[in-house]
Amino acid sequence: MDDTLAGFIQWPRSALKIVNIEAPHKSNNASRKASTCEIETSTSVYIPKFMSPEVNEDQQQMPIDTIDFDDSDDFVESLWAIPIVNQILRPQNEESDQEKQARKIKSALNAIKERPTWVQDIVSELEKHVGNYHLNPVPIEFSIPDGMYPYILKDFIEIEALLQVFANGWVDITIIHWFAALFYTVSNDGERYNPYAFFGPNSISGEMCERNPEEVKGHILGVYELHMDKRYFLAPYLANDHWSLFIISPARKEVFILDSLKGNKDKNSYLLSKVIEDVLKGTKFTWSMVECKQQKGGWECGFMVLGYMMEFVYTYQENFPTNIW
Repeated sequence: MDDTLAGFIQWPRSALKIVNIEAPHKSNNASRKASTCEIETSTSVYIPKFMSPEVNEDQQQMPIDTIDFDDSDDFVESLWAIPIVNQILRPQNEESDQEKQARKIKSALNAIKERPTWVQDIVSELEKHVGNYHLNPVPIEFSIPDGMYPYILKDFIEIEALLQVFANGWVDITIIHWFAALFYTVSNDGERYNPYAFFGPNSISGEMCERNPEEVKGHILGVYELHMDKRYFLAPYLANDHWSLFIISPARKEVFILDSLKGNKDKNSYLLSKVIEDVLKGTKFTWSMVECKQQKGGWECGFMVLGYMMEFVYTYQENFPTNIW
C-alpha cells in the first residue's frame, strides 16, 4: 500500500460503472502521432465518469475524521472498515472462510463414501462427538498439557483436516501436534518417569526454519531449558509436504533422523539440522539416518511419523538407542 500511495490503484472492472460520453474520435494518423509521444493539446480527451456501487441502507460511511493514518497498516485497516471501499475492493465471487470450509468438508465426505465400510463407520462415530459436519464446521480446540512447553498453548483441528485423514490419508500438522500432546500426557501420568519431551511441529517446520529461524531457535531453547532433565527430545518435522522425525539426545550427543523416504539423505538435507546445531552449539553431535520403515506410496509419511512416535513411547524408549528400529 505504501507503493500505491504515490502511484495508482487499479480498480476491478466489474466494480465500476462507466457513463459513456461521446468524445471526438481520433484518426489513425492521430493514433500514430500519439505513439511517437507527440502531445496534441488541442484535442479533447475522453474521461470516463465513475459511479459508485449502490450501498445498502444499513451501510454507513465512516466519517473521514475518525480514520487514524499513523502508519500504512492502520491506513489499510481503516480503508477496509469503510463499507463502500470493502464492497469495491473485495472480489464479488470471493468465497468466505466458512464457504471454503463447507466446500472442503463436502468434498472430503464424498471421497469417504468410496472408502471401506469400516472407515465410514469411524467417520460416523466421530460425528457423534464433534456434531454435524455440515451444520457445525467449528474447529476442535484442544489444550496442550501443562509443562509440555514453557508457555500455555491451545491448538485447533479443522473438521476438514480431520476428515482428510480418512478421505485421502492426509495428516495435517495439527493432527501430529494432537498426538504429540497425547503421548506426552500418557507418559506424564505420574506412574513413571518420562525421559522425553517434544518440540512443537508448528514451531519448527521447514517453512519456519526458512522464514524465521530465530523464532525456531527460541522455541527449541525454551523447551530444552524447561526439560533439561530429559534424555530425549522428539521433533516431528514437516518440510516440503513431507514428514520426518528427529530424536535428539543432548546427553549422548546424538541425533537420530527417521525418514520414510530416506534415500541418500543426510543431516544436510534438513534445515532443522542447522538450527539444532546453532542452538546447542556447545555440543558436537553425531548424526544417524535410522534404517526405519519406508513408505510405499506418496502420501503415508504422516502416518509413518505417528507410528515412529508411538513405537518410541511404548516400545523403544526404555533401551534406546540399543533397542532401535
